[in-house]
Amino acid sequence: MAFTNTKNAAVVGLDMAFAAILKTDPLNTGATTETTPIYEHLNPLPNVRSASVSSADSTTIEYFDNAAKYSILSKGNKTVTLSRSHFSNEELKMYFGLQTSEDWITLEGSESIPPYVALGFRRLKIGQDGGQYYDYVWYLKGILRINDDAAETRQESPALQLRTAVGEFIERQADGFTVIKVSTDDLNINQTVFNNWFTLQTLNKLYKAATLGNGGSEFNGYGDDDD
Repeated sequence: MAFTNTKNAAVVGLDMAFAAILKTDPLNTGATTETTPIYEHLNPLPNVRSASVSSADSTTIEYFDNAAKYSILSKGNKTVTLSRSHFSNEELKMYFGLQTSEDWITLEGSESIPPYVALGFRRLKIGQDGGQYYDYVWYLKGILRINDDAAETRQESPALQLRTAVGEFIERQADGFTVIKVSTDDLNINQTVFNNWFTLQTLNKLYKAATLGNGGSEFNGYGDDDD
């Protein structure tokens, strides 16, 4: 059986990146009173060269009667590696937990505790029909660190020396999700879900949509409201 509700688009580029701070992530106790994760300080991250993701998932094979009987999957964390031209002092303070003096000298030490953050990306795709489509992705709860801050002397053919940040993303305790993503080439998706995707209004509502379990039909009407 062929899946026909897709344009079979392939990723060709990364054109947007965003970060936000996860302010609260309440434990889901099954109570009737709704408790939702809350994000704040959402900002674009311009000049991102690349973003790659690796998973720490593992599979265990159990054997009985001299044969493999069970395959058990253990879901692990997601590691996001981000290459960028630079990170400003404001970004290092807000998203990496570094400290600054009154005159914005950057300070890093044992008390530089990073907050939990979310990272969002938009990836450009080209479909078999030649049309442009996009993946919209949020990694929901992780901690960022600067992984590579090297520099080389300038030569005849200078190369751009990027800074690399690494984020380790875990499940939100409010709903058990690590990542939420949608694609515009998926014809099953209500196309209104992409409106204002990279805003706090939408990010703070994704919890409700993610826990519906009904194909996302209630993603309608995010709009620009402030509730």
